[in-house]
Amino acid sequence: MPVEEQLAIALYRFGHFGNSASVESVAQWAGCSAGTVVNSTRRVMQAFLSMHDDVIHYPSPADKEAAKEWVEAASCAAWRDGYLFVDGTLVPLADKPGYHGEAYFDRKSNYSLNVQLITLPNLRIVDYVIGHCGSAHDSTAFMESHTFKDRQNLIGRGEWIWADSAYPIEAWCVTPYKKPASNVPENKTFNFWVSHVRIKSEHAVGYLKGCFQSLKGLRQQIKNETDHLRAVEWIRTCIIIHTLIHGIEHHNEDMDPEEDIIAEGLSSGSSSSGSDDDRVPADIRRETAGQRKHRKVKENLFQSQLFN
Repeated sequence: MPVEEQLAIALYRFGHFGNSASVESVAQWAGCSAGTVVNSTRRVMQAFLSMHDDVIHYPSPADKEAAKEWVEAASCAAWRDGYLFVDGTLVPLADKPGYHGEAYFDRKSNYSLNVQLITLPNLRIVDYVIGHCGSAHDSTAFMESHTFKDRQNLIGRGEWIWADSAYPIEAWCVTPYKKPASNVPENKTFNFWVSHVRIKSEHAVGYLKGCFQSLKGLRQQIKNETDHLRAVEWIRTCIIIHTLIHGIEHHNEDMDPEEDIIAEGLSSGSSSSGSDDDRVPADIRRETAGQRKHRKVKENLFQSQLFN
């Protein structure tokens, strides 16, 4: 079978979920046997997986500066160094796994796989984590990312990554306030502006699932470890193709991809010196590095042109 036809079969499967994505339905659509559908998909996956390191990588200096410019325009100049976003999503499975099934049971009462995406404001994926079951907490899965493990080299001095309240507060990771602190008017305003910037991480998830709708209901029976790895490879392949196409079509200028695709995808999910320390209240001196960064980011917001 020609490579073009094999690619068409694989892309059709990646882009559909439900009954239309069954091997039999795809075989009828393509006019070939079910075995050909399976073999074609595996060959295409192997081809794209071999391109992984060339496609998934941290941004170039130009890409980083473009991301920082977007954050500055969307919030304030003091926030421009927070140019990365992390968010987790669940990829539901069509069937309950026979291999440690309960481990896949998530908080939404589905059987799923946990996926962590580290993205830029233009929705490009620069890092990710796949392989954890749906019951895993987002912060636990995120700890397996290249970003977390090599953060000292990947995240520069003064830079940080935006996350939701499920992630830990660190000097390089800023999250919204949780209740009851979020009820304080000043913190509520801070959360609003964090959400205003961090919405791009939600869009990145929606854009991926909108383009590759098989991730809204993965038809992969997991009966053993090999099946689990195949499911992981399916998701990884979708991420590689998605990022490859994004680089070709959007490059660096387009920060607002098709809203209908995003909506479809979402329908599924400087330090203080020692002399200054004596003038700081005792409760602030006991702050962790993450809490101190959190407070400084908030202070920079209220000192910006947005409130002056």
